[in-house]
Parts: sequence; structure tokens; C-alpha cells
Amino acid sequence: MAAKSLELTELETILETGIRDRSVAFELLNMVRVENGKAALADRSHCTTHAPAVFRPALTGLQADLNA
Repeated sequence: MAAKSLELTELETILETGIRDRSVAFELLNMVRVENGKAALADRSHCTTHAPAVFRPALTGLQADLNA
């Protein structure tokens, strides 16, 4: 998958708001899902809770991309 350019200030604002307002986090999730060629989720009941073994490597990969 091709790397995307992110405006980190905008992402920070969305993530910070999403911590307090789950609907914002859900909107961000659906935006990313659609960008990745997946269908948007109808509601939060369809969200998967990933174990640390799944999300920690994803965070590490994102950090590596940010450091590149």
C-alpha cells in the first residue's frame, strides 16, 4: 500500500477529541477503512477489540513511518 501524507496536527486534534467523543473516533475509523478499500461500519457494535499483539506492532509501524 502506498504511504499517505498526513497532517499530524489535524490527526492529533481528531484523536484527542475521539478519546472524549467516541463518535469522532468512529468517524475517523470509517474514513480510514474506506480509504483502505473496506466498507464503512454501520455502527460501533461491529468494531473489533484488538489484542496488544495486534495493535502494538501497528503502532510501531506507524511510528516508523513518522520517523522516516
